[in-house]
Amino acid sequence: MTSAELFDPAQQLAEQLVDAWGSWAPTLSPDCDRIAFVSDRSGTPCLWVQDLPAGFQWFGLGQAGGRVAVVAAALLVFAAFAWSLRRLAGGRAVYATGSEPEAARLVGIRPRRVVFSTFVLMGGLVGLAALLTSIQFIDVQTNAGVGLELKVIAAVVVGGTSISGGRGSLFGTLVGVALLGAIGPALTFLGTEAHWERALQGLVILLAVATDALDAIRKGRHVTG
Repeated sequence: MTSAELFDPAQQLAEQLVDAWGSWAPTLSPDCDRIAFVSDRSGTPCLWVQDLPAGFQWFGLGQAGGRVAVVAAALLVFAAFAWSLRRLAGGRAVYATGSEPEAARLVGIRPRRVVFSTFVLMGGLVGLAALLTSIQFIDVQTNAGVGLELKVIAAVVVGGTSISGGRGSLFGTLVGVALLGAIGPALTFLGTEAHWERALQGLVILLAVATDALDAIRKGRHVTG
């Protein structure tokens, strides 16, 4: 069997999938001179998702009902993970792995599996957050979430989560999100330029890293002493 014969069924399957996607996928319209899933150097968005089905926006519940559904979904996920982290063995394994991977391994936890599973769950939560955000608009910008990474890290740190791992809570993170969410409107009200918001977020992260580093040095001196 030649290589062409071997890959021919796979090629046919790929073509069928592409045709099926094209039959129902929303229109993708470029806004710049190239099609990409990132911004160009000027920051102009290069791709929009348009012509979404009418039932997609707000899950077909209308704006009022859709907002209730979004908040309810977010609270349900929040409560489920807050309970799981404290009550289930998997949640405690996350704390143990973040605190000291080698100690966690010695008590029977597999740190690599815990880290992998955590990243998979975070990927799923990012997808859910993207869905809950996209249903609020008729047209969706593909890079709408670009730049939120720094804000997310800063919110988690403000909520009491240790950069080095092993300490933190979802309730503290919720407080951090609320506090940082108020910074932008407050700076706008004070007439401050927008870039100061990112500067404050970066400062929060730097202070958290410095605090964790000082704690590690202090603990090291205590052990050696």
